[in-house]
Amino acid sequence: MTRRPIRVVYDLRGAQSRAHHERGIARWVRGHASALAEHPDVELVGLVDPARPNPGLAASERIAQVSP
Repeated sequence: MTRRPIRVVYDLRGAQSRAHHERGIARWVRGHASALAEHPDVELVGLVDPARPNPGLAASERIAQVSP
């Protein structure tokens, strides 16, 4: 039996800080999203604000970025 991946929709806007993208909440959000994306049974969909800076996570097969 093949297992279907669990789709997780994750709000990445917390990682789109203009001033402190390498610290605090932004760093935690990026780390958490990266850890989820590495799990083989998770399909991660990241929500981003196109008017703000890139959250530092490359869109890939594991992370799909869409605008809310």
